[in-house]
Amino acid sequence: MTYGVTRTGFNKKTLEIIVKENVESIIARDGDINTDPNSVIMNFLSSFAFTQSQTWEMGEAIFNSIFPDTAFGVALDSICSYIKLKRLQATKTTTLAKLTGKNQILIPANSQVIADNVNTIFLLTKDESLTNESCYEIYLDVKDIVEDSFEYYVFINNEKFSYTKYGVETLEEIVNQLVFFINQSNQPVEASNLNNQLFIKSTDVKLTMYVYVSQYISIDKLSVLSTFVASDAGYISLAINSLVNIQTPVAGWISVINEFSPEIGRDLETDDQLRIRRKLSLGSIGSGTLDAIRAKLLNLTGVTSVLIIENATDATVNNIPPHSFEPLVSGGDDLTIAQTIWDNKGAGIQSYGNLSVPVKDSSGTDHVVKFSRPIFLYIYVDVSITKDVNLFPVNGDDLIKGNLVSQISKLSVGESVLYQSLFRSIFNVSGVTFAEIKIGGSLIEQKPDLVSQNIIVQKSQVQKTDISKITIL
Repeated sequence: MTYGVTRTGFNKKTLEIIVKENVESIIARDGDINTDPNSVIMNFLSSFAFTQSQTWEMGEAIFNSIFPDTAFGVALDSICSYIKLKRLQATKTTTLAKLTGKNQILIPANSQVIADNVNTIFLLTKDESLTNESCYEIYLDVKDIVEDSFEYYVFINNEKFSYTKYGVETLEEIVNQLVFFINQSNQPVEASNLNNQLFIKSTDVKLTMYVYVSQYISIDKLSVLSTFVASDAGYISLAINSLVNIQTPVAGWISVINEFSPEIGRDLETDDQLRIRRKLSLGSIGSGTLDAIRAKLLNLTGVTSVLIIENATDATVNNIPPHSFEPLVSGGDDLTIAQTIWDNKGAGIQSYGNLSVPVKDSSGTDHVVKFSRPIFLYIYVDVSITKDVNLFPVNGDDLIKGNLVSQISKLSVGESVLYQSLFRSIFNVSGVTFAEIKIGGSLIEQKPDLVSQNIIVQKSQVQKTDISKITIL
């Protein structure tokens, strides 16, 4: 038999064959030997054969490293580099959070907070000053005075809002009048009366306001928005309104809370995932085809899944116009996605979707590219378990929740949630002896009736869940 590189691949010598050949070689040279497995000579030959077998193992690994289906690690990275494809690195979960505290305090970068039911520390990405000159929310105490004809005023972004008291108004009336004047303006803010405290909030998370006040109005506290990033890379789920525990005390820092959806981190792309993406990306060598467009979109930073629906008919189908296509893209930057679609679509073929983004062609001419963001289908899960208390870990419930969130969140756009598949996330935790699952999907963040059957996900939908939607009974 031929060993090594052959026409059919690499034929490796096994340890058994190597020992046999070594014994035959010595017998042929020196005559009969003691072939008892426990003899000195056989122990020596077995040890020597093991070293030889490792060389054959290395030879097979080197041979396999040139093929994408058998290469792994750095070798697979090198193969993918031929088509300019890189392994997706692990990313960190980030979230916008509201910091509330006294006026004119500094919360330093890397200040630590943690979320309920999540052990990972989140770090403030930059120094954050809480100041009335640049705030997201502000709470103002208004003092009632006896003095007649006194003008209360608030400057918001250089616009003055005032009310003059003539001696008979109550504190509530004074605050309500200021609220009324502010809300009637064109300022991007909203005011309200919170127990006779004047509360003002920016209506756009991207805009801050600066606020100055008259005598007898004082700043109680204010809030700014800033970014926190997980200390560890990888998939770390974070529920809205769960990041509330300050771990680095700062004088005057009152609270923190994440009122907005986070950007969940990603685990390092595995060899199997990279192989699949490489096959999909082979279409990116060309352009104009749906496979090429999908491959290019999947390679964009932040894009987690892509589904493209084509209508090649002469009639409108599922709201998609004739001879057009609808890309449904999760994650990523709107402008980058639109430009990628324009650069790779066929000439004269239009894209369709619920977003319209202006782009430029190579000559600088403006065009509008359309694509869709999938509709969130919120997934809720109830799990009843029986456990062996001697084997079930102390944090077992949290591990089950994390496993379920991770499994569901990795599903692609339009991919249904298979009821039976969820059991593996539960039984991966030691000590679980029995489990019962009920699941349900809702277009609003409100728990629906749960059942023990698959959740059918429409092509325009993407699954979304977090640990707050998983209940261990």
